[in-house]
Amino acid sequence: MEFDHSKMELPPNVRSIEPALSFIDSYVTQFGVGDDRRNKLKEASRAAIALVIENNLSDLNQKVGVEVFERDGSVIVEVMNHGVPLFLHENGGSVNLHQLSKNLDQLSVENLGRQGQTLTLGLRLTQ
Repeated sequence: MEFDHSKMELPPNVRSIEPALSFIDSYVTQFGVGDDRRNKLKEASRAAIALVIENNLSDLNQKVGVEVFERDGSVIVEVMNHGVPLFLHENGGSVNLHQLSKNLDQLSVENLGRQGQTLTLGLRLTQ
């Protein structure tokens, strides 16, 4: 089963988090991922989106991008930060990387230079 990439852009506002999570959840549900694993991806997505929104509160013109797609047997959630670069700390900061990644199969941050950063969260479709 192949699904297209689904994308949305959000204003950097905490009220945008729940609609984004519904968007992600409705996409992931199509793959038959169980509730427990789907909720873990949802919580990691919540933390990543909240981090990007928190990081961009000083510039309300910077949209937060969310993209969901399937790649190589995993469902991928990418959260695009188009504003000031995020500085993630393994032991602290706004979001603890270890906590964010413990229920995922993939977590990465790609720096895109002046284009911002992409936080990639991945969860294998089969355990």
